[in-house]
Amino acid sequence: MIQQRLLAGVLLQTVFFGICVGFSPQLLSKPAARTTSNRFSPTCSLRKSRSLFPRQSKRRPLTTTSFQASEVVAKPPEVDMTFRPRAERVIALGDVHGDLYALDSALMLSDLMDDKGRWIGEKAILVQMGDILDRGPDESDCLQRLLSLQAQARAVGGDVIMLLGNHEIMNADLDFRYVEPLGWVGWDFDESREEAMMKKFAMREKVGYPPVSGYMLPRIQALERGRGALAEIMAKMPVAVTIGETVFIHGGLVPEVVVYGLKRMNEETAEWLSGHRDHKPWVLDNCRVRGLSVNQEVSPLWHRAVGREEVEEDALAEVDGAMRLLGAKRLVVGHTPQMRGVNCVQTQEGREIWRVDTGMSEGILSGQVETLEILAGKRGEEEKVHVLHADGAHASHHRVSQRARGPAWKKELGEEEEEEALKMPVLSVP
Repeated sequence: MIQQRLLAGVLLQTVFFGICVGFSPQLLSKPAARTTSNRFSPTCSLRKSRSLFPRQSKRRPLTTTSFQASEVVAKPPEVDMTFRPRAERVIALGDVHGDLYALDSALMLSDLMDDKGRWIGEKAILVQMGDILDRGPDESDCLQRLLSLQAQARAVGGDVIMLLGNHEIMNADLDFRYVEPLGWVGWDFDESREEAMMKKFAMREKVGYPPVSGYMLPRIQALERGRGALAEIMAKMPVAVTIGETVFIHGGLVPEVVVYGLKRMNEETAEWLSGHRDHKPWVLDNCRVRGLSVNQEVSPLWHRAVGREEVEEDALAEVDGAMRLLGAKRLVVGHTPQMRGVNCVQTQEGREIWRVDTGMSEGILSGQVETLEILAGKRGEEEKVHVLHADGAHASHHRVSQRARGPAWKKELGEEEEEEALKMPVLSVP
């Protein structure tokens, strides 16, 4: 019964969207060509040209039992999960937003996965920057892919780290404004709890948006804190992680969050998602704190000040201060799509802010499929940073889109060259 209502609900929502917007080309037409290597060979599934690999026409339900049985949930490495030591190779991958094609393309581009879905990255660490959920139809498939690779990577000394993004927290809050019609499919459901769940929501006009209907119950059940399979997975996803001298976080970082404590933030978020804490940590919400020198978001999941095309000097100073407190040289963020591809902004003191959300999902921009590679140098040497693109690796200095005035800038170029260098044209990526 619930399956029939689920399919009927998805069909009705699809028809409704079609009437409103003239039918969504993402659902009813062939997707536009993607910028990827020739080795990528899409196959058919629920939508045309969606997956790199053959898969069953019916999605495998996302259940805790299936993960445990198939060993997809792997034991985490015996290191601090917030502050990790320097790694030989780290890949940062931006927002996925339910696009399996884009995810697979980025994984293969980075030499982390072969065309059979097997981990080939050896001891490399992949950091997915959050926002796996919403805006695309392949959310459960993307989660399956990353969890499978996580288990394989940890077995050989590597790792796959999935960060929490603002869209994961929105779903935990049962805010479904950005769920695609097909995003309601692919979640397992305990039909014996259907009546109780409907009674639970009967007194509420809506949970987030849109109002709760029968076809939404499987996804809601998966997100139930302390009980749902998806909530259990998200409880193991950190908000922030540092690897060597690089900080990875979804949106941005300000000193107030560093003082709050990255480890504390990760632990409290895990407790909330696992049902052991009643109140959500305030730093996860989109809020502002009086007293900041710039009027910007404090939450590391919602912060956009460093994602804008032109970053204000005051915002750079705030983020530079946060990195200084952590002893970090580099910050990697997603959250805000970059029209120019993966690029870097340098602070007044020469620290780097890498923006890696290229909007590659069809639900966003169908942007460039690119990732950021950080390679550990030999002892005493600086880490080397590259942008991986379909046509090869781009050196980091070719992807600096903005340099702030400051001592490090003047020392590098000399004062005579500073004015001329600041007039450089903005970065353009083919």
